[in-house]
Amino acid sequence: MGTTRTRRIITMTQQSSAGAFVEEEMICRGWPIYELAERSGITPYTIIQIILSKTIIDDETSCLLSRVFGQIDPLFWSKLDHLSRERDRNDPSVNNPEEPS
Repeated sequence: MGTTRTRRIITMTQQSSAGAFVEEEMICRGWPIYELAERSGITPYTIIQIILSKTIIDDETSCLLSRVFGQIDPLFWSKLDHLSRERDRNDPSVNNPEEPS
């Protein structure tokens, strides 16, 4: 893994959700949702739910994402999902967004 990619992964994990990381990987590869679904075996609906952080990434999905994106430990996905959910739970602006004026 190159230094630039490693820095990007570290930055993404500190600031983003697993869904944002999946979306970034799709963009880098030029894959629309249906192609990721075909390559990974994950349904398009589930991919959308992951991108929107509406579903928890389970062990099976972690393995599928790891296989399709390559060189990423399956635990990476579940840990990233857990950390982003913890961060969001502790951030009052996520749980109680301000109403527009």
